[in-house]
Amino acid sequence: MRIKTFVDTNPEDAESRVNRWLSRNPGIEVVQLAQSESGCSDHGPWSVTITLLYREATKEIQEEISLTSERALEDPVVMEFPNQETIGSA
Repeated sequence: MRIKTFVDTNPEDAESRVNRWLSRNPGIEVVQLAQSESGCSDHGPWSVTITLLYREATKEIQEEISLTSERALEDPVVMEFPNQETIGSA
């Protein structure tokens, strides 16, 4: 198991950094994801921390990840959260 942590003061930038890292590391299986926010940190008045617990994926898992990614591109999901903007695309 390995850990990758991202800290940013802008949620959109954090999301972009995580997505960029994931796209550059397709041979991993994310086991767990944790997210926390802080109103007081060394990074400014507010920060978000995203931590991924992952492992190198076996060949079978890599094939499943590929199939799942293809299906996700064919059928995008829209998630809505109260008091926040819509995430995803219709």
